Amino acid sequence: MLKNAAHSSRDMESCQEAQPLLDGKVPGISYTAQDSQKILAQDSASPSVTSSGPYLHADHNGHYPCLDVVRILCVFLCVVDHGGTKFGVWNTMYVQSWVLQYLYYVCGFVFGVSSRPLLSYCSRLGLYFVIGVGVNLCAWSIAGMTVRTNIFGMVFQFWFVFGLIIFLCALAPMKRCLANARDAARSMPWPSVSNVAGVSANFPEKEGGWEVARELSKGILVMTVSSGIIHVLNKLVAMPVLVTLFTGPLRPAMESIGESSKFWGLPEGDNRSDWEAFCSNWLRDTEVSVTNVFIVLIFIRITSKLPLTMWVLFLNTYIHKCTLYRSQTCRMLNAFDYTLTGLAFHYLGISGRRVIGEYLTRYWFLFLFTCSLLWQPGM
Repeated sequence: MLKNAAHSSRDMESCQEAQPLLDGKVPGISYTAQDSQKILAQDSASPSVTSSGPYLHADHNGHYPCLDVVRILCVFLCVVDHGGTKFGVWNTMYVQSWVLQYLYYVCGFVFGVSSRPLLSYCSRLGLYFVIGVGVNLCAWSIAGMTVRTNIFGMVFQFWFVFGLIIFLCALAPMKRCLANARDAARSMPWPSVSNVAGVSANFPEKEGGWEVARELSKGILVMTVSSGIIHVLNKLVAMPVLVTLFTGPLRPAMESIGESSKFWGLPEGDNRSDWEAFCSNWLRDTEVSVTNVFIVLIFIRITSKLPLTMWVLFLNTYIHKCTLYRSQTCRMLNAFDYTLTGLAFHYLGISGRRVIGEYLTRYWFLFLFTCSLLWQPGM
């Protein structure tokens, strides 16, 4: 009996691998009120049985303090970086390697959690943007600095909010697709039947290595084909259009960026060959982000293992980052990738996250030590 209970507990655990962290339901299970009462009673009576409740509990106002703590910490470190440039130059606490990345990731995750309409969500962010830019504009006026020649520098840190609004508008259709895929997975009956704590429920059979390999091969195929198609379209269509726009109608807008154009590596003047080189590099960098979008939209429709989607995203992202040079123009592209990753993780989970979490809690000091060897301490 104990062996069967342990096996059922592992079935429940593997089933919950795909669960959003802030969601209490297990996919593929239809709960009744009586079942829910049994689960709650079992959770409070015996800690040895895997809980089917939410991993992270909200407070009485419906907020998740853990996410707020992460965001506050990241914003605090950004303020320290902007207030004292030397902290950023020397990469104190390795902030360049995780702060903004983590911040955008949490923003994508929270966007998935929120049920607020997109217009209301973006309106609130837009209000923050307007207030922040207004404060910066007042500061520049008091300091006697010229705004017209450096609008980008005046907006400064609030480009983060502006970029986030653009990302969320672009990802809103994907949010609906991810929600539909998750709901479809929940409604799918599983082939095996187990019983945990007297609650009748269907749980998936244990994953086999060949099955996981087969699903991963689908993801790699989607990644390869999508990357090839996007590369061809960039060369034949996107690049000629962008060069024409940057050397023509958009030229005044590029000049209004002012001194910040050097920071972003933008060419000076309207020399067509310079803009062709810039657009070629920029489009090559965008291939990662566009391919990630294609991976999510296509792979979730052809796989039976939704949690593997995240591993395909990681594979695509880091193959590009490890093999191709990425210039400073990739800052906002990286931000989009992290926002997308956070959103996808909320709905799809990630295969093996319990094992990863267990090892991180055991050997977190080795993880940080390894990161300190890989991350650049100063510039």
